[in-house]
Amino acid sequence: MDRLVVLIQHYCLPAKSRYRFSSYGLKALFELLTGEYITNDEFKAAMIAAGFMPTKKSSTQINHRYLIQVIDSPEVPIMYRGRAHQYNLYSS
Repeated sequence: MDRLVVLIQHYCLPAKSRYRFSSYGLKALFELLTGEYITNDEFKAAMIAAGFMPTKKSSTQINHRYLIQVIDSPEVPIMYRGRAHQYNLYSS
């Protein structure tokens, strides 16, 4: 889990608005980055350990939401990046 926390701290930045993917969607990104399976509960615990608390409204739900932005990085698929809306995700 320590490696996952370090990766979260590297790829996620605090933001004022809620990130579009829930903990379940974010864990899929970090599975790609680590090459390992991560449960949703493991991911949520790692987010807290990395200093990212779920939004108040989502904290009682199965999938948490966070006030974060994922950095633009070649390792991160475009759909997860902080400004993905700038890209045409459906072009060939």
